[in-house]
Amino acid sequence: MTMGQRSSSLKIVNQDSLEILPSSPTERSSATGGKWDCLQGPSSAAWMLQILGIFSRTSSTSSSDVCAVCDTVRNLLVLHEDNGRLADLLEAEAPNCGCEHHSVGPGSPGPIAPGEILQRIISSPRDYDAATGKILERPFHKVFGNGLSIWRALGSDDEIQALMIEALTRRPADAPKSIRFVCEALVDDIRAVTNDDGERAFCVYDQTVTRLDPQLAPVPTHGSIFQRLPPPGTPDRKTLQKDLAGKLREVFERQVLDANGYRNGLCVDLNARAQAGDFVTGQ
Repeated sequence: MTMGQRSSSLKIVNQDSLEILPSSPTERSSATGGKWDCLQGPSSAAWMLQILGIFSRTSSTSSSDVCAVCDTVRNLLVLHEDNGRLADLLEAEAPNCGCEHHSVGPGSPGPIAPGEILQRIISSPRDYDAATGKILERPFHKVFGNGLSIWRALGSDDEIQALMIEALTRRPADAPKSIRFVCEALVDDIRAVTNDDGERAFCVYDQTVTRLDPQLAPVPTHGSIFQRLPPPGTPDRKTLQKDLAGKLREVFERQVLDANGYRNGLCVDLNARAQAGDFVTGQ
């Protein structure tokens, strides 16, 4: 799609392809709760000039062009949050994290701003190897798939508890889960990570996602990190992707919070409930 084409919504034609087709206005309205004003984020002249500079390949790029692209990005994040190619699709549609200054998550308080602290749960056994005492690499590989989930430290206890409960939820046949740590990082440090050529590696969006109970509203202070490099077709791409994801893990490992002292014992209570079987669902 060129900047001059306006797209109301989209659908993924093939999960293994980057092909995008516009979908009907009815589908868009149903999925996103109606018309979205792409300029609901910061709207100063300086901000708009920055966004136009990211996207512009010619002097004809306008604010309506930016709106069209970021409207499409918002629909990608809403309609295809489980797509394993989501990170690639975002980069193809809005290169260089071009829509970060727009609020793209329904219910979000706004784009993730410089200076914000982002946090991620480290649960056992998913994220932590008790034998080695190390945080595992594999969960961070989601960053080049459908995104690495985080929450914003400005969220309330109730919002963070809702996300933690979902992380602790298990099937009856599975062993109970527990929260071991909470890792945190400054969003500026995440956005500063580059590849060997000095190109920015990660985009951070205020994506809100579907709850385990889809009748519940998304947690507004959820967010996601997406890896934009290396592009499809790069030799040894998977290895390079994992190397960059490892850099992201290192950023989060710089500040590891003891779960027992987090938010006045929030994790202690949730861990006790998980062991008691409170968060068991399905078959």
